[in-house]
Amino acid sequence: MEYQTDVTVHSQVQITNQDNTTTKGRNYTVDAFRLLGAFCIVILHIPSFGDIPGNTITVINELCRWAVPFFFLVGGYYFEIGFRSKPEMTFLRRIKSLLSIFFTSNLVYLVFTLLRRTEPIAILLNTATFLIGTHDHLWFIGSMIFGYIFLWFMLEINAVKLLPYIAAAVLLIVLLTGGYAHFFLPDNVNFRFSRQLMSIPFLITGYLFSRYNLIDRLKLWQGIILVLLGVALQALEQNLIFKYSHNPAVSDLLFGSFLYAAGMFILALKVPMPKNNLITKLGQEYSLIIYLYHPIVISIYFNLVIPHAKNKGQIALILSPIIVFLITLGGVVILRKYFIGLYRLLTGLPWRKVRILSPASR
Repeated sequence: MEYQTDVTVHSQVQITNQDNTTTKGRNYTVDAFRLLGAFCIVILHIPSFGDIPGNTITVINELCRWAVPFFFLVGGYYFEIGFRSKPEMTFLRRIKSLLSIFFTSNLVYLVFTLLRRTEPIAILLNTATFLIGTHDHLWFIGSMIFGYIFLWFMLEINAVKLLPYIAAAVLLIVLLTGGYAHFFLPDNVNFRFSRQLMSIPFLITGYLFSRYNLIDRLKLWQGIILVLLGVALQALEQNLIFKYSHNPAVSDLLFGSFLYAAGMFILALKVPMPKNNLITKLGQEYSLIIYLYHPIVISIYFNLVIPHAKNKGQIALILSPIIVFLITLGGVVILRKYFIGLYRLLTGLPWRKVRILSPASR
């Protein structure tokens, strides 16, 4: 999506898609999938679903695991479109946007954490903070920054032919240090390293899909098969992890998750949605800011609302993903309409006015 006027602020900043257009026009289906993906991420971060059985919660979480990889895939896909014609500007604009978002969101969560007094400031201000952020979910932005820098470097040294092998190798490393680590480190799995690398195989895959026009070579049914295969394989992998490690936690990424996300990515690009509508507009404008700030809404909801729900506590817990999502969405829409200055600040727009010099301009 192109940057427009200051009033038309884009929370998307389009880290996943600064253009989201091709010569054929905008892909509105991708925008709709973005909003669905944001909702899935909210579900993954809900701490309690009340009396819903654990197995059911595990299935729900597994069905939502496509979302984060999907954003990486879309980012790589549209990055190639911009890089094809304006490589330096495309790369610098992405990095500048991501850095501004990372700085602003980290500052917000630093203040939020200090106000809650959950962590001493000395613990928050360390090396890991500058890589993964002051809140757990901000690893996504740091990983994206690292992934774009890595992809840009590989393109600069003309190593395009190596990208498929690199993507496969990094994916294997991510699996072995992430989800599969439960097999040999059942009680002590730290996802920081795997998360930092996670964007690389997906950004590369999205990039290659665009570069070699793979979408036109694929059929819709192939995307559906990938989704079904990915969901089934992901469930099998998760069951094996639980069987051998007795760890009920759903892993960040499994190989089935890769197939599942790739299938959803193909569906988003193959299923036509010719007209812009409310869903696509919301996905286009607000999916990123929902991702960034929904944990604050979750914290407020579970600390202030749930304790006072009394007899309706179970209903409030079961419906918590929908309620949190709608509150977050409504809040950012109101912010953008009535408090544009604060909205701009939360989306990192002021920092993006800082000029980044390219090597050629120095």
